[in-house]
Amino acid sequence: MSLLDTLKNFFSKLAGEAETSVQPWWLQIITDQPTCIYYFGPFETPQEAQLYQEGYLEDLSAEGAKVFPPTLVQGNPPELTIEGETAQQRLTQLEGFSELQLQ
Repeated sequence: MSLLDTLKNFFSKLAGEAETSVQPWWLQIITDQPTCIYYFGPFETPQEAQLYQEGYLEDLSAEGAKVFPPTLVQGNPPELTIEGETAQQRLTQLEGFSELQLQ
């Protein structure tokens, strides 16, 4: 293997590692009645998440939940569905989300 081939191989592996270290995107959707935090994904890009967003919102609304505007988050969620008191506690920790919004 030539030096040029070795360098190409090295840089392609390096680029591949950089691509795989990118955290996935998730849609975080908060509902009331029931109080839940849902995470839908993973998605490779924010644009991909937005393509699927409307379907998730429609499904949750059809189940009778009060749905708040979704948030796009990067990184793996702690759980895919967080319910009840645990959800209530987590929501009080989120910036810009008050308990008044849940009532």
